[in-house]
Amino acid sequence: MALSTNEQTNGLSEIFQPGSHVLWDGGLGTTLADGFGVNTRSPVWSSQVVEDSPDILVDCHLQFLQSGAQVLDTATCASSTFLPDRYPELERRYQVAFSTYALANHSRDPATRLMRTAVFLASVSRARFLSTLASTSPSAPPPQIALSLGAFGATLVPVAHEFDGIYPPPYGPATADRVTFTDAEKAAGLEAKAVEALADFHYERLKVFADDEETWASIGVICFETLPLRKPWLASTVWQHGRFPEGAARDVVDAAFGPDGIDTPVPDALGVNCTLLGYVRIIVRELGEELSKTAAGARPWLALKPNGGEVYDPIKRTWSVLGGEGDGCSWAEGVMDVVKEAEGSGAWAGYLVGGCCKTSFNEIRGIRDVLS
Repeated sequence: MALSTNEQTNGLSEIFQPGSHVLWDGGLGTTLADGFGVNTRSPVWSSQVVEDSPDILVDCHLQFLQSGAQVLDTATCASSTFLPDRYPELERRYQVAFSTYALANHSRDPATRLMRTAVFLASVSRARFLSTLASTSPSAPPPQIALSLGAFGATLVPVAHEFDGIYPPPYGPATADRVTFTDAEKAAGLEAKAVEALADFHYERLKVFADDEETWASIGVICFETLPLRKPWLASTVWQHGRFPEGAARDVVDAAFGPDGIDTPVPDALGVNCTLLGYVRIIVRELGEELSKTAAGARPWLALKPNGGEVYDPIKRTWSVLGGEGDGCSWAEGVMDVVKEAEGSGAWAGYLVGGCCKTSFNEIRGIRDVLS
């Protein structure tokens, strides 16, 4: 579907029933660490499992599907090699391709193979899940695979900066205490260079998947911040301390849907991820209010993936328990309370609902049970 104007058809509404609740998976990295004993303390986070323990990743994806998830995120932040003939149940053999891309200190060819392998492993899980439904629910719609491409800041080591947006040059200002450019820096063209550098970063990473026909065909949804393509895509935002800076909700809506009178490609969904549930309600409320003011009347899907009840320290790389978030059942009820309020606003075309860090199979089953 074309994504060239604000009057485009919403791609997610062509895949899912408009106005419906679609269950997303939970936090892949923390589930792999907590539930499967996978070491995620590497520069490539949970993606290391694609190289080291692909069978575990297949099992993890499969358990999310068995818990009710209709959308699976891919583990797409690493690189290495893979032997695809270990999984004969797919009708076609996974075709490994090569391109000029490097990630996380791996050479370019292995990096390319590993990123594509992450998509393939999600496809294996989906195939296995559908095979179990063949006799009981032959008309069940297939789950969708969401290509998960996070912010540039999430790739920075030793400390990630996807929350505060403090990027080194040429991706941001040459300072550690601000994320915006001064007027002098703008006049010198530094802001324009940063935009170009970030666009190149995302584009080169995206091409790894788009340049392989079989990989690209497996992907149903793109979770991405900037580039609209001929697949449904969504933008999900995270905020330091779980709050919008003053005026930021308007900035987010303008960035996604274009200021009034400006014709831009737009995402099919907009939302919040990797944020404590206690903060999500006000963020979603502010987004809905700003969406209602857009001249084009944009109605994206709401994408929600709040965290469970723990807080991450990016320097120590440790988690600490935060009271008040409740167990998996009460967490799920809280998430659906946010969705219920959002439904009343009339701002959203549908609802993608799952979890991020420290949410696993119990939390996804909890949402499923609330929905049922």
